[in-house]
Amino acid sequence: MSRRVLAMVLLAGIAAGAAGAQGIAITVHPSRPLIERSDCCQFLNFDFVATNAGAVPAELIEIRVTGVDRRGGVLFVKRLHGQARLPGIATVPNRIVPAGGELAVLNPFHTHDRSVQIARLDYRFNVRRGGDVDTVTVVVRPLEYVTRTRLVVPVIGRVLVHDGHDFYAHHRRLDITRFKDTDMKQFDRYAYDLTLVDERGELHPPGNPRIETSFGWGATVVAPGDGTIIDAENGAIDRLPGAPPFDEAAVGTDYRQFLGNFVVIDHHNGEYSVLAHLRQGSVSVARGDRVRAGQRIAQIGVSGEGGRVPHLHYQLQDGPDPFRSEGLPSSFTAFHRLRGTTRIPVARGQIDTGDIVDGSPGSGARVSPPRNQP
Repeated sequence: MSRRVLAMVLLAGIAAGAAGAQGIAITVHPSRPLIERSDCCQFLNFDFVATNAGAVPAELIEIRVTGVDRRGGVLFVKRLHGQARLPGIATVPNRIVPAGGELAVLNPFHTHDRSVQIARLDYRFNVRRGGDVDTVTVVVRPLEYVTRTRLVVPVIGRVLVHDGHDFYAHHRRLDITRFKDTDMKQFDRYAYDLTLVDERGELHPPGNPRIETSFGWGATVVAPGDGTIIDAENGAIDRLPGAPPFDEAAVGTDYRQFLGNFVVIDHHNGEYSVLAHLRQGSVSVARGDRVRAGQRIAQIGVSGEGGRVPHLHYQLQDGPDPFRSEGLPSSFTAFHRLRGTTRIPVARGQIDTGDIVDGSPGSGARVSPPRNQP
């Protein structure tokens, strides 16, 4: 067996490994990897795409990362390898890069202590093809992102983050190679599904698990931040029992099919909010309206791909098009974390899957009165 180091390409804030025409190339997505911080940790939510230009399938057998600070000092070394009875590399579910094809790999080293000052991440991928092991190196310089808009939690009540964007959440695990022939981006990268629960943490009253009895059904949705409505839909049907099924095939050509009833807000600072799966007929704003943080604008429904759990799909992004913009980390202001019977006030913080929070007026959120302008 022979071992070859193929190449390394280093760019400012971006990185890509590369190889010859018959080799393996690895690129980073998005082109500007971001750091999202929470109270305890920092999260690195980006993907790799391995492309195999050769005629033989390749197998990913090891991933290693070295964290480096601004002075060049080593912060940590972590790796997934194929050794031992239950090897770490097995946590990457698909490790075969087909001949002439590509493979998406979610960054497996996604969570680090908040105190670690990461300036650079040096990745090394060992890829086996036949009797050869190729090593592709990829250098990533992530940038910390601080939300520019003063955001409030966009649902009123005891809010459960039913699905966020942690490593196991479905928003995070979108396969970006599906978009290779389109101009779509990973819009879901930092998204949330928000709904309501009771003190038991349940979605419905005891013994009555219907969509219409869900605590989230019809819950009040508010503008997460100041801005202007640049797009909205109010007439899509809710996918209640008996309604026509959701058309998955239509999503790639018309994002409105996925969103159902929705609102897009331009915050006038390079950030845009998308709020989707709203209840038919509940959207009270229209294109051109000015809104303030905390202003009531709609109700939770199950329109579009709303599923069987009424929820608000919320994402912050870097452009106006919900499918052709990259997701951005979002932090929220003036809310409470609900931990059992304890309410913990948070001036500004991150939320994610499983968190239960309250950002209702009077709970700590500073809500401005409505101010619509034609």
